[in-house]
Amino acid sequence: MFESSEKKIEIILSEKTPSLLQKPEFFWKQILKFCGAEIISLLKTPYIHSYLLSESSLLIWKNRLVLITCGKTVLYQSFIKLFKSFSKEFIETYFFQRKNEFFPYNQKNSFYKDLEKIKKTIPGQAYRFGNLHDHHLFLFYKEKTYKPREPDQTLEILFYDSKIIKNTSVKTISNLKKSLKKIFPKFKVQDHFFKPSGYSLNAIEKETYYTIHITPDKSFFYISFETNIASKKTSVLIKKILPIFSPLNFDLILFQSHHYPPLKLNLTNFSPHSFFYKKLLNSYNVYYKTFYSIQKKEQKPVLLTKRA
Repeated sequence: MFESSEKKIEIILSEKTPSLLQKPEFFWKQILKFCGAEIISLLKTPYIHSYLLSESSLLIWKNRLVLITCGKTVLYQSFIKLFKSFSKEFIETYFFQRKNEFFPYNQKNSFYKDLEKIKKTIPGQAYRFGNLHDHHLFLFYKEKTYKPREPDQTLEILFYDSKIIKNTSVKTISNLKKSLKKIFPKFKVQDHFFKPSGYSLNAIEKETYYTIHITPDKSFFYISFETNIASKKTSVLIKKILPIFSPLNFDLILFQSHHYPPLKLNLTNFSPHSFFYKKLLNSYNVYYKTFYSIQKKEQKPVLLTKRA
């Protein structure tokens, strides 16, 4: 079984840093080699380079990068390699996060083992969002004051068992892309169908992106969606995205800089199961929420009696 649950690195560098967009593809291939992922395709704008990977996505800006991997990748090794690749005075802040796995015993490392290795080289603090026996997220970050220069937001929605998307057939994905295009009309798209199943998509427009990864399995159907689109009305964006995937339940992970008002989200068809919030020292607010769909009560069958 393929492990769809994802691990993620995000690093923000000083504006004085030489542009990451000038790094050759060979550099990124070497970084990915440490975690066990490979490049499938590249899509560019003047502001962002988007790599679709054998295990998820790599997105690069002038002074920022996001690396998302899944499967049995050992992402902490790429994190350490990246950290050593930059002068420490240029590293403004960073995050390493890992969602709980569906098949943890198939992983080469746990988050706690990752942390032991990471802390030998990289200083920071770790937190867990969510209950250990339920869906949860581990987060390690640079616990030092950092002030984002502009509004900064990353929205992650993890869908479980969609009512609409039942497979990764060409027809299903075509309908999905049409629905997304209505919300994100100007985005350039790159995607890939995996064999025997599975699907990944990266979409970029100027400095923004969204990415989708789908893992169909007999026992569960998992879809991850992530975007850095900055919106003062985050709840409106979420409500536009949910009907496209129509999940039975989902996890919401939101990183927001101090520029944003507190998240207020009321969903009529979903009930919040758990809620965790943390204000980090680097001026980001982190929200973690799990939602379950509200099942309509089944009507009792009407008993028909035979007329005499």
